[in-house]
Amino acid sequence: MPSREDPRIRQAELALQEAQRLLVDPRVETLRELGDRLASIARILEQLRDGVQQGLSAPAAALPDQIRCLSRRVDSVAALLASAGVFYAGWIRLVAARAGQYGRPIDLAELAARKRVFLEG
Repeated sequence: MPSREDPRIRQAELALQEAQRLLVDPRVETLRELGDRLASIARILEQLRDGVQQGLSAPAAALPDQIRCLSRRVDSVAALLASAGVFYAGWIRLVAARAGQYGRPIDLAELAARKRVFLEG
């Protein structure tokens, strides 16, 4: 039975934090992992919603709000994931066009993201 401190909420929050961490260094390899992580969070949220809607438990007043908040955060991360997918699809089209020598010659930036640290002071 869900309670104010439902462990599934904490599980979803931790998974969402990890998904956000993956977005800091977006690489093609991480897109699939990120999608899988978001799908697991969505399943947790669906279970929580079903429990509240079916009245299987008397949820704490905060539980529906926690579910809505997590859902909004998941939507934000999913939108960023979709944008990353569009970016990589466009980049692949450019590479393919360049390999086929279509269009004007262009210099393509390196696809791999580089971690940078800036120090001021």
